[in-house]
Amino acid sequence: MILDLLTKKYPGFRLWFLQRISGFIIAIFSVIFITRLYFFDTHSFQGWKNFFAPFWMQLLLLIAWICICFHGWIGVRNVIKDYIRYYYLRIFLLNLTAISSIAYVFFMLWIFYLS
Repeated sequence: MILDLLTKKYPGFRLWFLQRISGFIIAIFSVIFITRLYFFDTHSFQGWKNFFAPFWMQLLLLIAWICICFHGWIGVRNVIKDYIRYYYLRIFLLNLTAISSIAYVFFMLWIFYLS
């Protein structure tokens, strides 16, 4: 049944389903982040550095950030497609949103993995 919904017969369901999955991942990350924040001393730079030091925490943060960008892109895409009627403006805004989402992911990679 789920495979029938993910086919080209229902084009909007795929993005709706992916947005729900990304929202679930963001919620799980938020719970882990807040729980971990409760047990760590983050009153100094060294505390924050230790907070994000484990590789699994960095990986979780990267996955959550990608999900946040993807989740936001789907939401903004739906709003733009619903309310912007002028075709060229809609295409421009959709491309701008997609490019900025990709730029945010690369910015996060640069902050955590290259610096």
